[in-house]
Parts: sequence; C-alpha cells; structure tokens
Amino acid sequence: MTGKKFRKSAFVFVALACVALLSACRMFSTSESSDNAVSITSLSLAKASLSMKVGSMDYISVSVKPANEQKNINLSWSYDKSIIQCDVDSAWGVTITALKEGQTSLRCSYGGYDSTCIITVSGFAENYEETVEPYIYSSTSILQTAPGVTEKVYVSLYGGSAADIDGYTWTCDNASVCSIQPTGQYCMITARDSGYARIKVTHQKAAYPYYIGIYVFADATKVSYITTSTNILTMNLADGEQMVSVSLVNGKDSSSDSQFAWEVVNDDGGCPIRHETNGNKSVVTPINIMFFFSLMFWKELPLSEFKNNYFVVDI
Repeated sequence: MTGKKFRKSAFVFVALACVALLSACRMFSTSESSDNAVSITSLSLAKASLSMKVGSMDYISVSVKPANEQKNINLSWSYDKSIIQCDVDSAWGVTITALKEGQTSLRCSYGGYDSTCIITVSGFAENYEETVEPYIYSSTSILQTAPGVTEKVYVSLYGGSAADIDGYTWTCDNASVCSIQPTGQYCMITARDSGYARIKVTHQKAAYPYYIGIYVFADATKVSYITTSTNILTMNLADGEQMVSVSLVNGKDSSSDSQFAWEVVNDDGGCPIRHETNGNKSVVTPINIMFFFSLMFWKELPLSEFKNNYFVVDI
C-alpha cells in the first residue's frame, strides 16, 4: 500500500515538473520573439571609424545575414547625442550629423550581435554657421531729441521667429524725461523734459536685455557731442595696429582737433594696449586682454556728457 502511494506521489511530482518546464519554455520564447522576432547570423557596420567636421553629414551602411531578413529587423542604436545626431529609421544604415567636437562610439545591435564605429568630430565644415542663443538687437542705441518730440523705435530678436513678436517688455528708468508706449517690438517714445533716461528691452527668449539711451535737450540742434563710426574695435594680437578717429558735432568756432583728450579705461588695471594719439585720431596696437577705450573732449562739455562715448576693443 505504501509502495503504490509512493509511486503515485512520484508520478504527480514528475507531471508537475514537466508542466512547469513547458510553461517556462513558452515564457522565454515569447519574450525573445517580442524583442528579436527574426533570427540573424551576423551584423556589421561598413566603417569601424569615421572622422567628421561639425555641421557635416555622413552615412554608414549596415550588413546583416541572412540578407533577405534585413528588411524585417528593428536595430538598436546607442551614441552620445550631444556630439552626433542620427537618423536610425532605416534597417540598412544610419545618417549621421556632427553637432560638436568630441568622440563617441556608435553601437548597433540586434539579436545578440553588435558592431561599433568610433566617430571623431574635429573642426568645422565649410560655410558652417554655429547656432547662437537668441538676442535682441536694434538700429537704435542712442536717441537725441527735444521736449514734445515723439520718435518710433523698434527691436528684433536674432534667432527668433514671427511668433516671438509679443514677447518683449519695455521699461524706462526716468519717466520725467520721456514716456513710452510699447506695442510688441515697436515703441513710441515721447520726450518730456531735458535730461537723460535709459530704456530697457527684454524678451522671454533672450538671456540679456537691450538698452537705448535717451538724451533730451532744450534745443537738440545746438548740442555739442562727440561721434565716431567705430564704436566697437575687434583686434587680434597678430593683426597689428588699427586707427580710430572721432569728430565734434556742433562745436564752437574756436574748437580744434588738438583739444581732444584720450584715456584708456581698464577695470583690471594696467594697460593692455599701446595707443598713440594725434588730435582726433588714435593708433591702437593690441598687447593683451579685453578693455574699454574711452574718449573725452575736455574743453567743450563736462565729463558726464560722454558716458556713452567709448570704444569696446576685444582682443
């Protein structure tokens, strides 16, 4: 009796084990088929290494065996998305666009097989233009006017679109000098009284504001001021000297070029340039770092009138 019970229990155990084994086999098969439904015997990329320039494009083909199954597979790709951009919709290859300088491994895999290409990005493609973050610009940075006069100014967003026209904010730091009526990228500025005001323009997509200086004079036609066509001077150490010149508008009859005085202003101390002046002209030779080059006309106006008359020289 005991022997029959033992044989019966053993038979039930074996039967349960077989059922469990069959269930496990079915589960494994389903998981495998959901990821890699088609079996392959090899996978390789056409290139093991590739050199590119920022902004350039290239193509690497993929070879799979058996070849008649390649159209049915879904390849997996891995790479550094900050260095390259890849179009991986095709089962026969990948289109690559270089985004920035660096190196990354482009890995393709399927069904337990994989292949890798080392991509090195160095230098820039011809006619490549790097995308910069949006910034505000305008043809107006200084506005000289008289009380009661209304002027219309406008700004634009470099790197923006027509949809960004309503993203501007205009503010004035001295309402006694002028009033503003902004509408999108345009603003009507009405002078009220003599003085100076600064208008600040911001945009939600621009990291930095734009400023417009407003000078209101009782008689704007007779105000003396210094002007130049070279407010920003960009120089390289190897380029040598450059000459800048200034002129006095609405000066006295007795005014002469010999009355101009030039001064180098650099917050870091020292003198990063060498400059030789002769009246309204100065020859500037770069030596070191970025600095601000300011100019003053001592005998005509107080120093406060020249707060915006300076050169920014970037070396």
